[in-house]
Amino acid sequence: MATRCGCASGPGATCPSRACSGSRAGRRPPTPRASPAAVHQPIRAPRSRSLRSISSRPRLTKARPTDNPPAGVSVIRARGAFQSLIGGRSAAHSNGGSEAMSMLSTPKKVAAGLFAGVAALAFVAAPAISSSQQTQAPQRPLAQIGQPAPNFELPDLDGKKHSLEKLREGGYVVVLEWFNADCPFVVKHHQHHQTMKETYKEFKDKKVRWVAINSAAPGGQGHGIERNKRAHREWEMQYPILIDEPGTVGRAYGARTTPHMYIISAEGVLIYNGAIDNNRSARELGDINYVQKALKEHFNGDTVEIPETRPYGCSVKYEGVR
Repeated sequence: MATRCGCASGPGATCPSRACSGSRAGRRPPTPRASPAAVHQPIRAPRSRSLRSISSRPRLTKARPTDNPPAGVSVIRARGAFQSLIGGRSAAHSNGGSEAMSMLSTPKKVAAGLFAGVAALAFVAAPAISSSQQTQAPQRPLAQIGQPAPNFELPDLDGKKHSLEKLREGGYVVVLEWFNADCPFVVKHHQHHQTMKETYKEFKDKKVRWVAINSAAPGGQGHGIERNKRAHREWEMQYPILIDEPGTVGRAYGARTTPHMYIISAEGVLIYNGAIDNNRSARELGDINYVQKALKEHFNGDTVEIPETRPYGCSVKYEGVR
């Protein structure tokens, strides 16, 4: 008897065809064959992006010192803050937080985090002005045109005290000349051209009192009683030189150069502040004497036409100034 597939049935019968092995119910289901791609490319478990590549990058190094280091925050601290940012994200990744995983799985977000960290580092490392620089900024002088001049009391070369109040007694106008016997610009007006002596003589009989003030600190150019006495004698100065070693009076008036001239009215009001003339060289004389011009206008009852000019000369040798 033959089967449906053409094989004989019965005792001892065989069937060469693999397609027939008895009844359909006794068949073994065929084993599925894997595709060539599956054989040569094993399935791998999905892996998330790790921060190992980030942490293995070169660490930020300490910035080189500059002339103006940042105040209050060092570059090392900034680097530590940046590394704390990376460490925080790594901890979130290890804890399996879904939010952290979503952040780290996107390369753009990781790059944005790195950029933000570098930007923060650059911000804290930017030079800033220190508090000491702010407190040492020059204050506005007390002496202002049209305002009462600051009163003072200073000794002369013989120790006698002179105050602005006493100098003004009797309705006198007061001329202040900041002085340094070793300054070439002072030498110009006392020795080469005698500008100060001639201007003083011109107004001596018009109730004008003139004093020179030396604000040089000890060790500064032009400092010293003997040095000033010699200049007073050699230049035949007819008015006193007052000593302001602490520089208190000079700073109150804002004296910047030698010479630097001030005129104070009999009422105690500052009416002129600036240079002696309009030639800033150390040799040649200017064609306008500002002090002479201001005194003439004042005694004529007129308003001083040029109450302020830019002084020129050597810097006043206050403490710390050379």
